[in-house]
Amino acid sequence: MSSLIAGIPLAGLIDKLKLLLALLPQIIDAVKAAELLFGTGVIGNGSAKLDLVKSVLEIAFTAISPDAKARFDDVWPSIEKIVGNVVRLYNTFGWPVLKASTSENKDL
Repeated sequence: MSSLIAGIPLAGLIDKLKLLLALLPQIIDAVKAAELLFGTGVIGNGSAKLDLVKSVLEIAFTAISPDAKARFDDVWPSIEKIVGNVVRLYNTFGWPVLKASTSENKDL
């Protein structure tokens, strides 16, 4: 008998958690790239930045793991929350210096 959390099998939750943790560096990089492209702190570009992050991650997700148990649409709501938290943290504590060339900036 499988353990359940909120009606979801524990094994499924662990798989989703592993996937989200594995994607975290790419999520952060995608947020930084969107900020670099649209401008850090520019008001009114939030939805365009989020759309860019979503499309980049969706393309990477399906290219890297086409046979993944979790489909992108299933994990997107969680990824979207992570993106919001990353943006909130950077807005609170400051964005790293964003440069076009990542070879010059090891923080990217």
